Amino acid sequence: MIAVLDGFVDEELRQSIMGKLSPLPAGERTVLSQVPVSRQLEQRLQSVLRWCADGRDPKAMALEKQFSAPGPANSLDTVLMPGRVAIGSSPMHQDTGFDATGKPDPAYVKGFVAVLYLAGSGRLTIHSSSEEHVVEVKPARLVVWPNDRCIHRLDAGSGSRMMLGPMALDLAGWKRAGDQYACSAVGSQARAIEMAKEKEDEERARAAEKEQQSAEPKAQTKCGPCTIS
Repeated sequence: MIAVLDGFVDEELRQSIMGKLSPLPAGERTVLSQVPVSRQLEQRLQSVLRWCADGRDPKAMALEKQFSAPGPANSLDTVLMPGRVAIGSSPMHQDTGFDATGKPDPAYVKGFVAVLYLAGSGRLTIHSSSEEHVVEVKPARLVVWPNDRCIHRLDAGSGSRMMLGPMALDLAGWKRAGDQYACSAVGSQARAIEMAKEKEDEERARAAEKEQQSAEPKAQTKCGPCTIS
């Protein structure tokens, strides 16, 4: 399931989170940071990913229209989440992760990946083995997709993009994901070829099944003492 939820945070909270992101240094493509957000928002994001993992549409969740900026809170009321500011496009790829020391890990992230866009523009194209989804990047839009079953690319608009994520959720909490290996495109191209082959194999199997069904002899129907083929 690919989910797109608009207006996930209100304007005040959107501005508040953006103010906590590390600025993009001159000449750099991306900068990563850990952003303190309200536990309420973090739990809502958890709920969305769990609904997606269960195959349920998160739009059906009985939730508030938007999340608003919380009142004064201490550190116990906040959770650190992966934040990112980036410019430029990314080729077709699957998101990879980071190890415990924060070093990029070439292994593909399993399960669902989420991005909450806060600012910027562009177009996110997500390919599964059978269909394509095109999602416009816009402020306060949350996008969730199954990373291990899809590949995707980002065609950037002008200026930078600010976001929470990309990130995945496991038993230990939130894990940063990203396109850190996508620029070389070696692994992405290999996976794209693999998925194309999987689709071709599926189509070939369906065609063979139909051919087998059409070749099977029709059952005979008995009528009294005679047999009608």
